[in-house]
Amino acid sequence: MDKKIEVGLGSIEGAKTDSFELGKAAAQQALSGITIHSPSLVMVFASIKYDLSEMLKGIRMVTKETPLIGTTTGGEIADKFQEGTIVVLVLASPYLKAVIGVGERVSGNTQQSMDEAFAQCRLEEFLTSQAVWENSNGVYHNKQNHILAIMFSPGSTKTTPSPSQMIMRILQKKTRNRLPLFGGSSGDDLAFEQNYQFANDRVLTDSVVLCIIETELRFGQAVDHGFTPTNRKAVITKVQNGHKVIEFDQRPAAFVYADMMHKTVDELKKQEEHLTHYTRTPLGQCTDYGEYVLKVPDFILEDNSIVFTPLVFENTVLTLMEGTIEKTLPAARNAVNSAIIRGGIKNPSLVLFFPCVLRRILFEGQASREVEIVKQEVGHIPVAGFYTYGEQNMSDDNILTYYNETASVLVFGNELNDVARVNRENKRLYKQLQTTIEDLERANEENKRKAEDLAIARDRALKADKTKSEFLANMSHELRTPLNSIIGFTGMILMGIVGDISAEQKKQLLMVKHSAHHLLNLINDILDISKIESGKTAISPEEFYIDDVIQEVIDIATPMVNEKGIELLRETPKKILIISDRQRVKQILMNLVSNAVKFTDQGSVTIKSGISKHGHLELSVIDTGTGIKMEDIGKLFGIFQQVDMTSTKEHEGTGLGLYLSKNLAAMLGGDITVKSEYGKGSRFIVNLPLKYKETK
Repeated sequence: MDKKIEVGLGSIEGAKTDSFELGKAAAQQALSGITIHSPSLVMVFASIKYDLSEMLKGIRMVTKETPLIGTTTGGEIADKFQEGTIVVLVLASPYLKAVIGVGERVSGNTQQSMDEAFAQCRLEEFLTSQAVWENSNGVYHNKQNHILAIMFSPGSTKTTPSPSQMIMRILQKKTRNRLPLFGGSSGDDLAFEQNYQFANDRVLTDSVVLCIIETELRFGQAVDHGFTPTNRKAVITKVQNGHKVIEFDQRPAAFVYADMMHKTVDELKKQEEHLTHYTRTPLGQCTDYGEYVLKVPDFILEDNSIVFTPLVFENTVLTLMEGTIEKTLPAARNAVNSAIIRGGIKNPSLVLFFPCVLRRILFEGQASREVEIVKQEVGHIPVAGFYTYGEQNMSDDNILTYYNETASVLVFGNELNDVARVNRENKRLYKQLQTTIEDLERANEENKRKAEDLAIARDRALKADKTKSEFLANMSHELRTPLNSIIGFTGMILMGIVGDISAEQKKQLLMVKHSAHHLLNLINDILDISKIESGKTAISPEEFYIDDVIQEVIDIATPMVNEKGIELLRETPKKILIISDRQRVKQILMNLVSNAVKFTDQGSVTIKSGISKHGHLELSVIDTGTGIKMEDIGKLFGIFQQVDMTSTKEHEGTGLGLYLSKNLAAMLGGDITVKSEYGKGSRFIVNLPLKYKETK
């Protein structure tokens, strides 16, 4: 298999005094798996027990200047669950580039910190560049490459709630919720006292590390938790600072929470530990889609208020959730499969797995089982990550969301996304076009040699060749003039104007004329499409009767119809006046009629006109031809698309006509739809406004 991405994974454990050598060894182990491509990104997941600065120096000695991000953890993952280790993950791909931004002192001034991170990773460029974002039918997508953000932010401590959800809200606003994000909050081996983030050669605390990844690879994201709601609920009636719940149901929060847990406040306070660690039961908020986002209580304070990890708001209904190991363990496997499906991935190369550290508590020392389930599902594919103090991911409705107690997954595939494949196909087609041009030039030279005794034809052909050569040298994309010369002169020779030719010469000249016509149509369509996509196609509206245009198309198409031995009919009950671009309307109709004639061997092609129920012009081209299979209709208007028919070889085409017509109709404010029954014929319907309105 062609490796579009390589993944190297290193894992090691040892004493704090050996931090430098351990970091170096883990990096060497990871790099041993990279044999083809240069490293693109390094990720580090490490226990807080090490001398982190020395560890990072050891890793950087091996990975050099490759961008590096990472975090301390609540447990590390390297194909299995680990504690007290250093995990180094290396991604190497020519289709993946990473830019890192850091925002320090994020809990003090979150907005300023995020602005610093945005500036350093050049996020604004990705959000404003037309080369990156393009609105297609209201959906934002990456025009050249896909982009993805990976983020590490501070987790909660016993004294400070995590700012991760506030960070998420700022990122949501900055990116208008259109940036795929995968991240986790740093941990410290369940101590809840101090955690750290890594960026290149820096060890940071209270910082956000944001990595923007440009990639042409497929990737998919998903989360799952496996908890189900109970009938025990409470309404938040008073909140302070977004994290501190003062009252549930207008009563002290601790007492209501204790009632929900069937315990006393004294019992909960005696534990002096993280509430959800002790209870193993989170609360949940039901979304508009009927799913539950988990809300994790952290600690009960002396005033009987409760500190929550995520942001909470007044009038929110929280439901007590329950989950057994049997129900929650499969959630990780479900998340992996969902990510693969959403990314359209057939060949996974890496599973990044960021489960919540609270799941370790729930699984009662069986955390290794969750990673084992994921590993069993993906087989030899590397699984890497860490147990987090909060997860960030895209929800099912493509909204950036902060989670707790979930299994959060990101999967990279060893395959290019659709945009990348189209770009490469365009390059291949351009090269093929150049080869075709070269073949035509050689054929033209051969024909000139065979016609040396025909002085007049030779002089004209030489002059045309000289003109063509000069034109190609100055404007390589303008090929229509010399191609028209080739068609014209070849036609003259075939007509015998310049003298008799042999049967073999006629056969070869017919091949030249046919190829030139085919290439000219391809070039004309490509240039029209290029102008449309670049916004350079001008619309020139004028007032005209559509019936006149229909008659012009019939006049042009009549020889084609007569040659096929079929009928060309029209049904135009009344004259319809329209204000639009006459030439473009004619071009659309001519394309559809030519297509219909091409695929109709008996029967008729009919042109109809009328006014739709919405007051628009409705033009229909109906044929009794081969028809189109239901599964192929969706392909019709794609660029370079031709449906699979038994007559494909008999009816050559560029695969551009319908794509061009669809775009021209859209420019005129309309659309083209199709109805077809395989084996019986097709009906193409053009819907246009009676009066063209220019859009800004």
